[in-house]
Amino acid sequence: MEDFDTIDHNTRAKTIGLVVVGPMVAIHFMRNRNFRIVHVSKFIDSDSKKEFKECDIYEKDEYPWVKDDHKNEMAEFTERCAGEHIIHCHIEIEGGIDFEFSVGELYIRYEKIHQLADAIKIVLNYHGYYAADKIWNYVSRYSAYYNITNLKFLTTEQITDEMLDLKLAEGVKYLEEGRIYCEEMDEAKEANNLLNRNLN
Repeated sequence: MEDFDTIDHNTRAKTIGLVVVGPMVAIHFMRNRNFRIVHVSKFIDSDSKKEFKECDIYEKDEYPWVKDDHKNEMAEFTERCAGEHIIHCHIEIEGGIDFEFSVGELYIRYEKIHQLADAIKIVLNYHGYYAADKIWNYVSRYSAYYNITNLKFLTTEQITDEMLDLKLAEGVKYLEEGRIYCEEMDEAKEANNLLNRNLN
């Protein structure tokens, strides 16, 4: 089982990021919904044995929407992914849900946040977050990068509002520091480009 330790929620972009989970959690989002599997790829050894190559494992001429035989298509998906080192998975799900897995990080774009609730609570429970309802009810409301590691194995009663407020404050600070760092890197790159132009 992968370590699932952060939830990155951006309410403006309508995205939820789950780090680190595998692509197989897609089945919880696909349940009782029409979907289409756009792309699935894995790592394979290259001829040189010193590097890996990407190989498509969901080869179909077209990617039609699965509207009738959900069970068999989901079974085929899980069978193809089982035991593989999946590096990329893209699934479009009815209702404006876009499921994008890439090297251990899962990002889900949504139209309406409540569409994700049941699936994310299942994923939280599976990874030992017993207070899944309380955690989800909080993180689904506010944009932040939530490190939820120390909420694992705690019951709803053990998680206080103060603990969740602290997670929110830390998560907002983390995002702000990341934004400042990116701006500083952009400024340094621009200054370097200007210097290079002046030297030439």
